[in-house]
Order: sequence, then C-alpha cells, then structure tokens
Amino acid sequence: MFRVSDTGVVRELIHHTIDVAYSPVYPPRAARFFKDFHSEVKIIERHQNGKILVLEKNGKVIGTGSVVDADIFGVFVH
Repeated sequence: MFRVSDTGVVRELIHHTIDVAYSPVYPPRAARFFKDFHSEVKIIERHQNGKILVLEKNGKVIGTGSVVDADIFGVFVH
C-alpha cells in the first residue's frame, strides 16, 4: 500500500516512464500534460480519494497504480 512518503518516488517512476515511453511518440506539450496529470499534488489527491498500490522489488518501487471510485489511474511499471 502507498504511504505519503512514497509520493516523490512514485512521481519519479511515473515521470521517468513518460520520458522513456511517451516522449518518442508524443510532442513535448503532450508529455508535459501527462506529467502534470501525475504531479505530486494529483498523486496525493488520488491517495486521499481512493487507493494507490505500489509494487516493490528489493526495496525499490518498480510499479504503481491507482483506483478512485471505478476509475483506474497512473498504472506504470519500470
């Protein structure tokens, strides 16, 4: 389960994944939109309104996903 102390590392994982997977196919403005959608503030909002799962391997966060009501957000895996 997500802890507020995970916020920065979850954001870094999401933003890194966007850089690697989205940037080659989307224009910079779209990549910025996705990063803004997954800002620390938005991650905290999802935590407060739903549930965030964090996948760890050897103590390192390698995946995350959120469920708010019936919506799934921010599924990213390194």
